[in-house]
Amino acid sequence: MSLGDIPERFAKLRSMRDKLCRQEHNWQEAFKARDWMVGQLKVLKGMVSTDETDTEAIKHKIDDILSVLEPTSPECSEDV
Repeated sequence: MSLGDIPERFAKLRSMRDKLCRQEHNWQEAFKARDWMVGQLKVLKGMVSTDETDTEAIKHKIDDILSVLEPTSPECSEDV
C-alpha cells in the first residue's frame, strides 16, 4: 500500500460510515412507524371489543390511521 492510497481509503471508510448511519436512521424510523401502527391497531381493537363504542367512533379512528398512512400532499405519488 502506497502513501497515495491512504487518503482514498479514508475517504471510502468515511463514505461507508455515513451510509451505515443513514441506514440505521432509516431503520429507526421504520420501527417507530411500526410501533405507532401496532399501538393504533390495539386501540382500535379495544374500541371494537366494547359494546359502548359506536360505529362512528370506529370509522373516525380508521380515518385517522388512513390519513397518516395515505397522506394526500401533492408531492406524494400514487404510482408507488
